[in-house]
Amino acid sequence: MTRGAGLRVSAAAWRRLRVLRPVLVFAAIAVSLMFLYSGVEKWSNIGRFERIVVSHGLVGQSWAGAGGVVLACVEVGVGAVGLLVVLVVGPRLLSVILLVQATLFLGFAVYAALLTAKPPPEPTSCGCGVLAAPTADWAEILTRNAVAAAALGAGAFGAGCVAREQA
Repeated sequence: MTRGAGLRVSAAAWRRLRVLRPVLVFAAIAVSLMFLYSGVEKWSNIGRFERIVVSHGLVGQSWAGAGGVVLACVEVGVGAVGLLVVLVVGPRLLSVILLVQATLFLGFAVYAALLTAKPPPEPTSCGCGVLAAPTADWAEILTRNAVAAAALGAGAFGAGCVAREQA
């Protein structure tokens, strides 16, 4: 049976994708809540987050303040919009939400990759929010964020396939 973008997929595979939708909705809500919490946490002590970012050694004081505010706004925005879209609009736009979340995790993975290649001069926290530790293990953070980006990207693809099938 041919479905989607010219891919050959069995009817059983399409049934599995439809069963996967509640799992993807749960994932989108959970990740949205995590981003919302993380962004609010950064906002609650933006000066501390700025000092953490400066301690990483990739950006200076002048950029860290603006970057911290932008990142906190992006996290709160992605979290709030993700929740609103999934809970109010419904799963129609699930693939878009998952793709945006994957993109944000990919950005975090790139940042962690840069710090894995050139670690900060002194041990420091990542400033990640929910999973922040006093001393960051940049390779672990890189792996965690890359896996999250890949999983959410695959979820976006699966959700998009289900949406096209039902259209």
